[in-house]
Amino acid sequence: MTAGELRDFKATIIGSYKLGLATSEGAAGQLLVNAQRGLPVAYIDGITRRIAALTLDEVNGAIKRHLDPATMLTVEAGSVPAPGGE
Repeated sequence: MTAGELRDFKATIIGSYKLGLATSEGAAGQLLVNAQRGLPVAYIDGITRRIAALTLDEVNGAIKRHLDPATMLTVEAGSVPAPGGE
């Protein structure tokens, strides 16, 4: 991941999270998820700071530890041409 990709991805994740909390339903849903995971109520306030604080080295290290390109698959949906172009 590049620095630019990480910057953009963090902005997207943080924005989506905050948008999800913008309604009573969204906030209640997040509280329920946190309770099911054993997380404190304050987790809602701190998650965006933790995401913003992630460094490029941390993210790329996690990618290397948890993703193995040899085990990945490509999935295509929609109108995909058959092998041979037909």
